[in-house]
Parts: sequence; structure tokens; C-alpha cells
Amino acid sequence: MNGKFAIALLCAGCVAGTLYYKVNANHKKDVIETTTTTTQTETEGTPVTETALSHQTLTYAPEGAQQPKSGDMVKVHYTGWLNDGNKQTGAKFDSSVDRGEAFEFNVGLGYVIQGWEISVLDMKVGEKRRVFIPYQLGYGEHGAGNVIPPYADLIFDIELLEILS
Repeated sequence: MNGKFAIALLCAGCVAGTLYYKVNANHKKDVIETTTTTTQTETEGTPVTETALSHQTLTYAPEGAQQPKSGDMVKVHYTGWLNDGNKQTGAKFDSSVDRGEAFEFNVGLGYVIQGWEISVLDMKVGEKRRVFIPYQLGYGEHGAGNVIPPYADLIFDIELLEILS
């Protein structure tokens, strides 16, 4: 059953888009493109900005695994890199894996960058993804401290370990 299908994606009323999937020979979904559209509302007449969020599934979730919903407390492991401009990992800037301490947060409530919110809400427990986050869905035009420069596209490996509540 090789084919292509789309799923609409909404996030807190501010992000809308479409995930384009291709079903592989093992009947598993591989994301081949994710497109999101954000509307900037700071000033009247500001144009709509389109950004692309994509991922590669590194480990599939087991059959019947749970998927978080907005407000759930989740536990993840992650490693973050700057994107070298060619969707290759550049400088590593943070890793819960290296620290040996998983990260817990309430998903869908704005505690993490938008690229994470969108990705984690679409994952299932046991799944691991490499997520390619454009700066608009990351730390934006200001960056984050001395670690993430302005306009930095990011790459994260994210593993959804558990839904805590």
C-alpha cells in the first residue's frame, strides 16, 4: 500500500498546516514534508509567513502506543544541534541524554518552542524523531543567550519516553 496522504495540523489557533506522509513498504508512516503557516499579528497588514517543519522517524512507537494531548505532562530525551544549513547537525548546544536526566514539561501550553510543541503532540510513546526546526518555530530572530544565534535553524533528536499525566 504505497501512497501519499495528508493530515491537517493545528496548534493553539496560531499555527495551521499539513503533514504530508508517504506509507512505506512496511506500512509505516515516513514524513516526507511538513509545512506550517503562522500568522503574525503584531501590526495591521503584516503578511502571513510560511515555514517548513519536517522530521525523520528514527524509531517507531510500538503498536497501540499512547499519543499526548495538549496539557499532558510528558517526559522526553533530546539532543539539540544548530543546523549547518544543509539539514546536517552542526554544533551541539544541549542534550538531556548527555546529562542522563530526561526533560519533563506540559506539552501544548507554550513552555517550549513551537517546533517542539507541534512535533511532540504528533508523537507516540516510544517514538524517536530527528526534527528540523526553522528559526520561526525555534528561538526566532533573537536567538537564546550566547548559545543559539539569531535566525538559527535547529535540529533535535526527540524521544517521547512517557506521558506522566
